[in-house]
Amino acid sequence: MNTGNEFDNVPVHTSESLADQEKAALAKREARVTTMAPIAHSAEQSRQIAEVQAMMTVAKGDPRDDVVVWTRMRRVCQRYGFAQRAKYAFPRGNKMVAGLGIKAIRELATIYGNLDYGYRVMDLEDDISWVEAFAWDLEKNVRVVRKFPVKHWRDKTGGGEAVESERDKYEIVAGITQRRVRSCLEQLLPADYLDEAETLIDKTLKDGDGRPMADRLRDMQVLFLEVGVTDEQLEAYLQHPIKAIVPAQLPRLQQIYTSIRDGIMKVSEAFPPVTAKRVVPPPKDTPPEKPKKAAETAKTKKAGKGKAKADKPGSKPAAEVEVQDTIEVEGSGENLDIDQSSDGNLSIGGPGPQDNLEPGKDVDGDDDPFALE
Repeated sequence: MNTGNEFDNVPVHTSESLADQEKAALAKREARVTTMAPIAHSAEQSRQIAEVQAMMTVAKGDPRDDVVVWTRMRRVCQRYGFAQRAKYAFPRGNKMVAGLGIKAIRELATIYGNLDYGYRVMDLEDDISWVEAFAWDLEKNVRVVRKFPVKHWRDKTGGGEAVESERDKYEIVAGITQRRVRSCLEQLLPADYLDEAETLIDKTLKDGDGRPMADRLRDMQVLFLEVGVTDEQLEAYLQHPIKAIVPAQLPRLQQIYTSIRDGIMKVSEAFPPVTAKRVVPPPKDTPPEKPKKAAETAKTKKAGKGKAKADKPGSKPAAEVEVQDTIEVEGSGENLDIDQSSDGNLSIGGPGPQDNLEPGKDVDGDDDPFALE
């Protein structure tokens, strides 16, 4: 007969024993993670190495054909829709800097082939992201790398502000990094390849898409109005009316519009505000100009006649010339001499009481001092 207690074999746990069990389990999990971490890291490295080796093997086995590359590049650059979005422009100092945009560079890199490019975030701090932009020619095994910090900061007029949301941080990092990627691709792609593409794009913009010049100008005005540029600002930039634009000027205007639309440049940087000219009306208290009297008009004509005579070769100086004329008074049979000296004074001479009459006095008694008949 078994006289033992049925609960003798039941384990009894205290708070200390439970804590010891939890510590032991946690230590086992940490040891497992520590053991697997190098294995996972090594596996990731092995995967990346195998991926790069596969891309280089494919590039070596299918090298690019320069004739095909140049032909495809010319065909793409002759498309008007592509040319409209291909270039950018922004002011730097007193000059306007222009070049191929990131969209055009990516398209040209795709045509060139056997390239790997992009960016990766290497480290992330509270207010800074450390980024690496790269471009790799897998066929020639040439790699261009740019490493730089990106501050989580948005510039604004009169200052700026730090960004907090992850979306804002991503947009700032992506926007700044794309310019570094473009720089890497520009260094990697052949210079003559890019120069010819840029020349063809300018020619395509100049020639247009077959529409009349008036329609192209109207569409351009509408596009600039959508980004806040008025006709007055366009004319101030061009220094002539909009109707006087020639096709050679359209590529630069298209570049400026593309830069404003993509946020590379602000409207105020290319088109300063135009202030309207003030028209100052004449003072209301200014009395109207009185008409000149006939005597003054006659005096001016006589003075001009004397001056003309004085200017002739062999004539006396203007200060010594006297203009003389003789008139006959009707019914009197007498001649009156009218003299004008160099100082502009008139004197009427002759027999009788008319000697040395002053200008404006009546001569023939008809109440009209200027009518001698």
